Amino acid sequence: MNRNSRCYLCNRMGHESQTCYLRCKRGCEKVHTERDCPLRPEKKCKHCEKKDHKSVDCPKIHVCKTCNNKGHFEANCEKELNHLCKRCNEMGHFENQCKNQCDDDLVYQVPTQKELRCYLCEKVGHKAYQCWKRCWAGCEELHLYTDCPITCVVCNKNGHYGEDCKYRCRRKCKDIHSEETCLELHKPICHLCGLKGHVQTKCPKRCNAGCQEVHFIKDCKSECQACGEKGHRARYCTNQYIVA
Repeated sequence: MNRNSRCYLCNRMGHESQTCYLRCKRGCEKVHTERDCPLRPEKKCKHCEKKDHKSVDCPKIHVCKTCNNKGHFEANCEKELNHLCKRCNEMGHFENQCKNQCDDDLVYQVPTQKELRCYLCEKVGHKAYQCWKRCWAGCEELHLYTDCPITCVVCNKNGHYGEDCKYRCRRKCKDIHSEETCLELHKPICHLCGLKGHVQTKCPKRCNAGCQEVHFIKDCKSECQACGEKGHRARYCTNQYIVA
């Protein structure tokens, strides 16, 4: 191998084009790269299996900013085609997209972001699909979450499902419930008294005298040498009658 030879595929020194790592491995007669091979299969879209666009630009996954629905772009939106422009009184476009010459061209200006008005909450600064009071349950029409018939099973509010609720338990539970109910369901159970909220080692009714078997204080046979009560030793005694 000549070190002064240059590969015309990768334009590097030290090897020939026949031994280049970019060379096509399909056994073609001409030496060419993998991307320039005529036998290379054409890439298809993963969603619709068409060759005229990429998977990122597929209209099936694109969300239209006009109606907030999937399956089409803004230029092909039916809501835009059925919209009546208030400037020229023609169908098929909005006021900020109007290109017709009108009498109020000198007066009319395209509204800025601060001048936009939401028709859901009637506030300025955003559109209806950007409104935080809109329904997020995937309904066909845009409306307020208070007017949505869908009710969340976690917080009992309208406008979203229990899976999308922010108060939902994030543990791997089978049922959809809130974080508070999950803590109540998974509370530890004491095997001595049978109550929830503590473990057997921290049970207030357990004997702490160091007996071999775990039992209640009333069933303990050993007595404290300081106060004479059952269930604890003299060095752990908290009573006021302690031997000096």
